[in-house]
Amino acid sequence: MRAPASLRLRSTVAWLGAGFVSAILAIGLAWLWHTHRLTLEAAERKAATMAILLAEHTARSFDVVDRALAAAADGYQRTGVASGPTGDALTERLRRIRDGSPVLLGLAIVNAQGEAVASLVGDALSGFDATGRDYFEAQRQAGAGLYIGPPGVSRVTGQWILTVSRRITGPDGAFGGIAFAAVDPSYFTGLYRSIDPGSSRTVALLRTDGRLLARDPRPPPEGNEAGDGERRIMAYASVPGLPLVVAVGLGSDDALALWHGDAPAVAVPMVLLALLAAGLGALAVSQADRVERQGLELAAARARSDAANRALARANATLRAGNAEMNAFTTLVSHDLRAPLASARGFAGELRIAVDAVRPVVAELLADRPEQARHRALAALDAEIPEALDYIETSLEKMDGRVSAILKLARVGRLELSPAPVNTGYLVRELGRSIAYQLSRGGGEMTVGDLPVVISDRTALEEIFANLLDNAVKYLVPGRPGRIAVTAERDGRTVVFRISDNGCGISPENRERIFGLFQRGGEADRPGDGIGLAYTRALARRLGGDIDCTSEPGEGSVFTVTVVEPADPA
Repeated sequence: MRAPASLRLRSTVAWLGAGFVSAILAIGLAWLWHTHRLTLEAAERKAATMAILLAEHTARSFDVVDRALAAAADGYQRTGVASGPTGDALTERLRRIRDGSPVLLGLAIVNAQGEAVASLVGDALSGFDATGRDYFEAQRQAGAGLYIGPPGVSRVTGQWILTVSRRITGPDGAFGGIAFAAVDPSYFTGLYRSIDPGSSRTVALLRTDGRLLARDPRPPPEGNEAGDGERRIMAYASVPGLPLVVAVGLGSDDALALWHGDAPAVAVPMVLLALLAAGLGALAVSQADRVERQGLELAAARARSDAANRALARANATLRAGNAEMNAFTTLVSHDLRAPLASARGFAGELRIAVDAVRPVVAELLADRPEQARHRALAALDAEIPEALDYIETSLEKMDGRVSAILKLARVGRLELSPAPVNTGYLVRELGRSIAYQLSRGGGEMTVGDLPVVISDRTALEEIFANLLDNAVKYLVPGRPGRIAVTAERDGRTVVFRISDNGCGISPENRERIFGLFQRGGEADRPGDGIGLAYTRALARRLGGDIDCTSEPGEGSVFTVTVVEPADPA
C-alpha cells in the first residue's frame, strides 16, 4: 500500500535535513583534520631541519676538538715519542691550544704505557694509568680515529666531562700513545639553546650505542621514568663523520597552538549552520503536518489545497536538487580542502535561493494563521536566515584565506633554492621604484647604501626586500616626510641588511608578535592579511638567516635581515 503524500513529504524533508546537517559536520571535521595534519607536518619538517642544522654545528665543534688534538699530538711527536716527559714547552703549547677553543676544558698527552707525560693540571695526573680505559684501549688496539667516550666525572675538577681522544703513531708506525681532551658537555647544551631557545623543545646528543652525552634542558632526576610528561614531535640526524646522533623534540601542544586557536572559528559557524538547517527542516515538517490537517478539515477547499500541494511539490524538487549538489560536495571533501569551502559557499547561495522560493509558499500557507505567528515565521525567512547566511559566508572566506596562508607558509620548507650571485644594490633600487611615487607624494625619500653581491636565491631575497619596503611605506606617519634607508655589512659568509624607517614604530610587546601567523602590530588600520612578516621570516630562515626588529613607538623601526651564504654554492 502506498504511503500518503504527506507522510512521504515528511520523510523526505527529514532525510534531507539530516543529510545536510551531516554534510556540514563532515566539512568542519574534514577541515579540522586536514589543518591538524598540515600543522603537524610543518612541525615535523621544522624538527628535522633543526636536527640537521644542529648535527652540522656539532660536527664543526668536534672538528675543532680534532684539530686541537692533532696539534697537541704534533707538538709531542716533535720532541720524540720515546723521549719521556716533554717539559714546560709542550705544556705551554697545550695551554695555548686549549685557550683557543671554548669547548675544551683540558688537554693531556698519554704515552704508549698509559702514563700522562704532559697535561694542564700539573701533578694532578701523577700516577695516572690509562691502560684498561675504553678510550685508551680503543686507540691502542685498532686506532679508532676520533674516539668520543661516555660522560664521566673528572678526577681533577669534579665536573662532568666528555673524553675525546686521538691515536699518536710513532715514526715506525707503532702505537705511541694518545692525545686526550676533556670537553665541556655544557658547551653543546648552550649551543643548542642559543639556536632555538624554545620552552618546550628538547635537544639531545647521543652516541650511536644510545649513550647520552648532553641534553638541553637537563634530563629529569634519575629514576623518574615518566620524564617531564611532555608529548613531543621527534626528529633525528646523524652527525657527519662521527658515531653521534642529534635528537630534537618539539612540544606537540606548542606546535598545535595556532590550530587550537583557529578551530573554534570554524566549529562555531558550522554548528550554527547545522542548527539553522535543523530548524528549517523542523519548519518544513511542521508545514507538511499543517497541510495534512487542512486536507482533512477543509475538503471543500480542494482548489486551494491543490495549489498548496503543487507548491510543496516544487519545494520538494528544489530540495532534491539541493541534496544532489550536497552529495557531490561531500564527495569532494575527501579529495580537496578548498573544494568543500567553495561548495559550502555554493550551499549558502542555494539556501538563499531556497528561502526566496519557499517564502511565497510559506506566506500563503500561513495566511490564515494568527498575525504574530505568521510575522515570526516570515521574519525568520526575511531577516534572521539571510543574516546568518552572511555570517557563514564571511567565516568561509576567512577560513579559505587562512588555509591559503598556511599552505603558502608550509611550502617554504619545500622551496627549491637556486644560489647564485645577486647584486642586492641593484635589486633593492629596482624594488624602490615601486614605492617611489608613494614616498614622493609626502616629500619622502629612500636611500640605498653600498650593498654587496651575495650568493643566495634571488627570488627569495626579492620577496623579503619587497615585503619589508612595502611595510615601511605602509606604516609611515601621515604629514611627516618619510625616510627609508637600506644598508648592509658583511662578516665572512654572513651579510646583515638593515631596513630602517621613521614610521609609526612598534610597541615592545608587539615586536616579536608581528612575526606570528595572522598577527599584526597595533590597530589593523592598514591593508594586509597578517602573513607577510611570518612568510618573510620563514624565507629568511630557509636561506640560513633570520629577521629581527628593533623599534621605538613614534620614532620608527629597523628590520635586520641576516643572510648566510652557502659554504659550497654548487
